[in-house]
Amino acid sequence: MNWILKELPVPTQKASAMAIRLSSVIDIISDLEVSAPAQEQK
Repeated sequence: MNWILKELPVPTQKASAMAIRLSSVIDIISDLEVSAPAQEQK
């Protein structure tokens, strides 16, 4: 996640807020990818 903060030419608060949002979205997506195959097996 640190590279995002370095690459974006925006204030640190804005960048960290975006990074937090991004990481939470990634968490949600990975949760979906983990639960989807499990549901298909039932």
